Amino acid sequence: MDQSCSERLTIFCNGLSSAYAVFSACSGLLSILSSSTIIHIILRGGKKKWCRVQNRLLIGMSVVDIFYSTALSFSYIPAQRGECSFGYGTVSTCNTQGFFVQLGTAIPLYIAMMSLHSLLSIAYNVPEEVAKKYEAAMHAVCILPPLAMATTGSIGRVFFGDNTQCWLLAP
Repeated sequence: MDQSCSERLTIFCNGLSSAYAVFSACSGLLSILSSSTIIHIILRGGKKKWCRVQNRLLIGMSVVDIFYSTALSFSYIPAQRGECSFGYGTVSTCNTQGFFVQLGTAIPLYIAMMSLHSLLSIAYNVPEEVAKKYEAAMHAVCILPPLAMATTGSIGRVFFGDNTQCWLLAP
């Protein structure tokens, strides 16, 4: 039986979307396990590890990464089923995934803060006590802008997904 070009393309796209979903689930699970391990090692290390600003920034980043990786591990599944989407979800599931994907933009900010902390402590010999004074501000800079953008996007329902995870609607 001869298949038309569009039927073959549909079969090919469905195969790719399935591979993408499996890859997203596997890589998301690895990231979740890695971030959980980091948190466990730091918390298990007692006050010696917990009292360092660098480690608390790493815990903050790992917590955000767990939520972000969980959202990404669902791949396109939370997206609404449509003409261009392979999703199985609703507007609410897509909105929820979009919220956590947007919140994941805190991860590069945490990396920047850890780099700044390392620069100040290694190159300029800034003591840990000085870093502790600014730690709350460092966490606020990392979390508040992505949280505000994710909340605003969720309220405005601007998250949409075609063949990938739900995120910002294209203009």
